[in-house]
Amino acid sequence: AAATRRSRAATWSPPPPPPALAVEIVSKFDKEVSEFHAATGGRLPQIHAMFNIVAERNQKPPIPPSAICALLGMAREELQIAVPVARLEQFVLGLQRMVKPDDSAENFKAKVINVIVEQTARHVHAAREMEQIRPALTELHGACGGSCKSLFDFFMDLLPEESRPQLTQERFNTMVLKIHPASKNIALEVFLQSFQDSLDPTDTADKIQAVLEKHLAQFSAAAAAASAAAAAAAA
Repeated sequence: AAATRRSRAATWSPPPPPPALAVEIVSKFDKEVSEFHAATGGRLPQIHAMFNIVAERNQKPPIPPSAICALLGMAREELQIAVPVARLEQFVLGLQRMVKPDDSAENFKAKVINVIVEQTARHVHAAREMEQIRPALTELHGACGGSCKSLFDFFMDLLPEESRPQLTQERFNTMVLKIHPASKNIALEVFLQSFQDSLDPTDTADKIQAVLEKHLAQFSAAAAAASAAAAAAAA
């Protein structure tokens, strides 16, 4: 078996370059492609999510992570970090490989580029709103010590009443924080980035700030009560 694996590795060669038609079609959308890459920082999870939206809207199954990496031509060593990043040329290559032999620029725009434009707008909006609430989110994380349970309670307060029964702590950890479902704590930068990635165009800094202030006030009140109790015990 080991000899077979070595033989396969020795004979493996990268897939051929995309056909000229695919290169030409994708090149017509250089602006849209570059803007999406800049808005996401080329982070692989966001590129993967975008491709899966394309797949869903075209009645296709989700694309496995390994297939995305192959599509982008990413080497194994590029994936050995917490959040892999694809270079712009790798993202372009992945799009070129999605072009079908009978595709036209108009068809590719309808199937793929429109999703890219939509997702770019979402990421740009999220970054803008995040700038306003980052200090308070940082304060909340510090107040709760990065407790996933406390951050889950805060997030639940942001959701409409009818959506709350669908979200459990484990689903919040997995789908929103992008960490192990049983995790008890999360690092600050991981929390800030995952929270930003969860924002959609209906989320605004004003709405989030109001909920943040409510939860920060609760932590302040609890800290004051604990301090008073400690002082009374020491008296």
